[in-house]
This record gives sequence, structure tokens and C-alpha cells, in this order.
Amino acid sequence: MIMNASTKVIAIFGNPINHSLSPLIQNAWLKAHGENIVYFACDVSPQNLKSAVDGAKAMGFKGINITVPHKVNVLKYVDGIESAVKAIGSANTITIENGLLTAYNTDYLGCIADFKANKIAVKNKNVFVYGAGGAAKAVLAALNTMGAPSVFVSSIIYKEAAGLAKQFGVSCVKHGDENKTLSQCEIFINASSCGMKAGDKPHFEIAKPPKVTLVYDLIYAKNTPFKKLAKKYKIKYIDGTGFLARQAAEGFRLWTGKYPNVSTALNLLKKHAR
Repeated sequence: MIMNASTKVIAIFGNPINHSLSPLIQNAWLKAHGENIVYFACDVSPQNLKSAVDGAKAMGFKGINITVPHKVNVLKYVDGIESAVKAIGSANTITIENGLLTAYNTDYLGCIADFKANKIAVKNKNVFVYGAGGAAKAVLAALNTMGAPSVFVSSIIYKEAAGLAKQFGVSCVKHGDENKTLSQCEIFINASSCGMKAGDKPHFEIAKPPKVTLVYDLIYAKNTPFKKLAKKYKIKYIDGTGFLARQAAEGFRLWTGKYPNVSTALNLLKKHAR
């Protein structure tokens, strides 16, 4: 694509952001669909979030993706929010039309779509969710939609996990009780940022989970602590590439009105994931 004065811009705001493969995916889709739009990543610190969002609006951006740690705080700076955002309390996608910013949550749609693609059933299963940020909110909303009967949430910050438990009608796990609860679960989901950086560790030492048959990790790095856990105990492991690709596809649809080829993204992620 040759950029010109008519080229529109979409950006992803996060901190840190160097790991993000969203530009790789979105630009491949934009090229395939002949869109005169360019997508790039911006490292935006929490104190600069408002200025960055206001700047995107002032410069006529087409839209914004929002990632860690801004998925909740960004709601202060938009003009409108769709129904899923109201229910979940976080956003990862923003459209900008006629100077108005509207926040959406495509994470929960990506989670549902990826569970379906991988034929993961949650009915009659106990599910342990690790994390209490924006991604965890989306996962808990997705689990409710899919009919998971028994869900437990744990986080390094108990107050945040307790807030999510109340919001979504699930159970909060106190620090020290993680392994006791996990021993009753069939599915373990990492919805935290743990594993994004080398050397990351969960806030508790995970013992062998006797009933867990699936570790589902939203992180798409090649060697997360949860991948190591699954390998150690010979448990099926699914990384975050499908989740990322499918939530990204929903965002692409919001900006362009077109649903892209998810396989293109999956192939790129398989090739370039760190």
C-alpha cells in the first residue's frame, strides 16, 4: 500500500507494547481487503492515556485497540459504550466516527469463538480463572454466556478478584486456597498478563491439578509458566493465538464492515510468536 493524504490510521495503545503482534495481523488483513488504512502500535503510559485518546480523536484516527493496562481506564475518555462493555466493565476496541469515540469489547466474542473452534465445552465443568484485569472480565463474561456452572477467580490482588466475583456471580479464591480449589477444576484459564515477560511467575506455586484436562492461556508467547505447567503434567494446552486472532477479527469488522480470514492471522502468529 502506498500511503497518501487519504490514508486512515488505527493504532493499538498499551504499556508495554513491543511484544504486540496486532500490527502484523491487522496490516495483513487491511492489505488483503484493499483498505487504505495503516495500523501501528503506540506505547502509552497510564498517565498519558487521556492525551493519547484525545490525540487520536483530534487527528482523525479510524479507531483504536486498547490493551494492558488501559482496558478499564479508557472508558473515562470515550463518548459512548456498547452493551457488552456496560456489562463487562472493560473495552479493547474503539471506533471513531464523526468525532465520536465508541468503546466495544471484542475479547469476550473472541473467547467464545475460540472455545467453539477448539470444541471446548464448559457445561458441567469447574473452571479456574487466574487474573482480574480487563481480559479476565471478558473471559468471565464469556464463561457466563457459554453456561459454565461453576467458576472460580484468583488474582495477586484479592480485592480485585473479589470485585470480579461479585460482578459476575462467581467464587473468589483467597490466597492460600488456590491449589485446594484448583484440585476441583477441569479447566484452568490464564487471563492475567503473567507469561508476557520472561521470568513471570503466578502468585502461588501450582501443585499438580488432578482433574484439569485443559490449560487455556490467553498469552501467546512460546514459553509461558502455564505452558510449562501443562507440559510437566501432560495436560492439553491451548495458547492465546486463537483468542487474539478471533477478537482481532471482530475489531476489523467494526472498523471496515468486513470479516477477515482468521487463518491468515493464525499462520502469522504461528510464524512470529516469541
